[in-house]
Amino acid sequence: MRYLSIYGAEGFRTFLGVLNGKLAYTPDKIPTIDPEIVMERDYALRLQEVVGPYADQHPKLKDVLPVISKNIGTLHSITDKCSVWRPTNHLSLLSELLLAGLFETFLPEEMSKNLYFLANGEDTGSAFQQAFSLENKNILVPLGNSYGTPLETSNTNIFSIDMTDGMLKETLLKQQTLYCDHKNIFRIVGHMATMIEALHATEEKRQRFYNDIVSLVIPADNMEYVLAAYYLLKSKFPIKNIYAISTEHRMVHNFIDKGEFKINDHAAYESLEISLDRMLFEASRGSADKVVFWKKELAQNGSFKVDSKTLQSIQSKFKSQFATKLHCDSVREEFKQKTDIQESKFSLMGYKLSQELSEHVLIFDAVDPSLPTQNPNLKPLKKSDIV
Repeated sequence: MRYLSIYGAEGFRTFLGVLNGKLAYTPDKIPTIDPEIVMERDYALRLQEVVGPYADQHPKLKDVLPVISKNIGTLHSITDKCSVWRPTNHLSLLSELLLAGLFETFLPEEMSKNLYFLANGEDTGSAFQQAFSLENKNILVPLGNSYGTPLETSNTNIFSIDMTDGMLKETLLKQQTLYCDHKNIFRIVGHMATMIEALHATEEKRQRFYNDIVSLVIPADNMEYVLAAYYLLKSKFPIKNIYAISTEHRMVHNFIDKGEFKINDHAAYESLEISLDRMLFEASRGSADKVVFWKKELAQNGSFKVDSKTLQSIQSKFKSQFATKLHCDSVREEFKQKTDIQESKFSLMGYKLSQELSEHVLIFDAVDPSLPTQNPNLKPLKKSDIV
């Protein structure tokens, strides 16, 4: 597969050329996935169907995919037409396991160096820590992050980082050789595979049957799952709509709803920028010129608005909502009566949507709210810590 520069200035790269995630590349053409793969019982074959085209069907995938753990989450039935996918620790776990396998196989020399992961809201680094179990790891938690952190271990350091410190960020950027966060396109591929695993589970557990229509409820604030769902919709899965639910800010919500993107939280924008640009590239039919034009408008005005055709491409399958306390409170008690799993903002919002829809609704929680978290006093990252 060819990977193109989103901004049109750096030509194209191969699979191995973009694997480290350092450059903003996107697939030349999104591969289609055989929808019958949802019925395949072999986990590795399901992964092969999704990952193979993005990795040039490399023969070494036979060494990577079969050893990836299938313990990535559990499906819970709430009603006959509503189910919740609860991740083992975070919805990014399969993505991190995939990156760990690919790096070990194709970039082993880089694995001996320090790995860095920038925590992003609910993605505190727990999935990264589990997937890269033996490597020297550094989890960086932005100042002001109110979520918990993983436990520090003999090979995991956890620092707080001042994201306004330009020199520190530049030093980190120069030192980092592998990216395990939203910059890496294979993390998006892993999210696609996660969605297919959940769809497979709905059929395996007879919560829905093959080719029954389904709508997905996904986290939207960092746009990774929105992009993964957009790629997935290039194939003929029986997905009626994607409900992109925002909880932290309204930037993505307003963009999907109105086609206008306005920066009102610079830290949050940094975590969604690459996924937004990749989606803009696809929605505008591969026009790097349009993406560059919108980026210039954003830099000059703090906002941009897409053309009607691009917006239509996005809105043809995506519905956007912002989860409010009122939405969640209106169904909280009823949800508790239906299931013994702990409620979350996403599960409550998805359950409320299921009451209004005729098709099955599959909800993707970002985290399991019953998992314990900790908020220790973290040591600040210094330039001398970056090695």
